[in-house]
Amino acid sequence: MDLPGTRFFKGDSIYGPWIPREGDNLIFRIEKVDTSPASGSSVEATFTIYTKDSETTGDGSVISGVSIVITDGTAQFSELLIQSVTSGTPFGLDELVRWKCVVGGDTDGEWLLLRLFPAVFFDDADGTKT
Repeated sequence: MDLPGTRFFKGDSIYGPWIPREGDNLIFRIEKVDTSPASGSSVEATFTIYTKDSETTGDGSVISGVSIVITDGTAQFSELLIQSVTSGTPFGLDELVRWKCVVGGDTDGEWLLLRLFPAVFFDDADGTKT
């Protein structure tokens, strides 16, 4: 889930690679580095998180209610998504995790330059792991 700096263009629909789940909780960070929209137009990138078991084929399942939306108006600070998860619940992560980015905007050729940091997984503070 680590991209050091990539331009995401209007109309892009991109999946990140599958990575193994390494804990019950996930922190996913994105930094907006630059943007191209001209005055009066806009561009936005929406990231959703997918999960599946290793033996399951296809795109996997979207984690409901979990997304990050970054627009040309978003401050250039990192966005954080912190999701507490337990396997087997509607919001749980399975064995593999990845992101999908869909970019929309007003004008063709508009882009967002984003930096995606490596995902951070960790267990609950009580030391239990599901």
